[in-house]
Amino acid sequence: MKRLFALSFFCAILFLRYPAFAVDQRQLQELLDKGDYVTFSRLIRPFAEQGDADAQFNMGAFYEQGQGVPRDYLEAARWYQKAADQGQVFAQYNLGVLYLNGLGLHEDAETAMRWFDAAAQQGDPKAQFILGVGYSGGEGVPQNNTTARHWFQLAADQGNDSAQSWLGRFYYEGRGGEKNYDEALKWLQRAADQGVGEAKYQLGRLHEEGKAVPQDYKAALIWYSIAAQQKIVEAQFRLGGMYESGKGTLQDYSRALMWYNIAAASGHYQAEISQGIIARRLSATEQERAERLETDCLAKKYIGC
Repeated sequence: MKRLFALSFFCAILFLRYPAFAVDQRQLQELLDKGDYVTFSRLIRPFAEQGDADAQFNMGAFYEQGQGVPRDYLEAARWYQKAADQGQVFAQYNLGVLYLNGLGLHEDAETAMRWFDAAAQQGDPKAQFILGVGYSGGEGVPQNNTTARHWFQLAADQGNDSAQSWLGRFYYEGRGGEKNYDEALKWLQRAADQGVGEAKYQLGRLHEEGKAVPQDYKAALIWYSIAAQQKIVEAQFRLGGMYESGKGTLQDYSRALMWYNIAAASGHYQAEISQGIIARRLSATEQERAERLETDCLAKKYIGC
């Protein structure tokens, strides 16, 4: 179930918005600013023990992160459970993360998804996104692309960049509903603007295929190159094809082999096949050039290759 990896939400200042704590708020803020989580956790523990859900969430976060207390996932889960049972949305999400990744608890995708669902119903975009991924792959919940698209849409509307990227791809491929290239372009662009590499790769596909935009191989090459810099393997493979065919650039078999080699090294099956085919076309000198290009590209971390 590790494919659905999610990160916890850590916010030790969440409770400062609530007046329930009979503690000097300025003192607490000073402790946060200094990173004195030991004193901070000691001050809020009594409130957690008295049943305050936000204090319980924060205690869980401290134990999960090992800040102010020794790291202890089981103790983190105990505090998250107390808060989650009271409807504390961040605790519900983080408890789902612990179940999802088997941290301090037996790995349990179904229980994780139940907690993500609880948080998602309260509008948490991270939980909504994870639910979408779960329904897309049928992990912890029945596989259902329509439901997946629903959750991606809700999270994307709140600005979740990963959800925007997945939603764009769902519109592109017609998963969970009809294809809509204009919607795909809109959501992929929003995700790409937030730095999502997969969305940049998908924008390259739109430009290469002329979907929702005029067909433009040069633009496709640029998007693939940007995505390749973020180690998007499919973009690296596509670059090999662009250089092999001369789409959007001068035909360059050595550079094509370089990109196939890079993608194949990450386990891309089609790249492995293309790698062997194009290598047989090249002279020893051209293959040596491809190797030099690859060495240089890796040293530059895929920038300007």
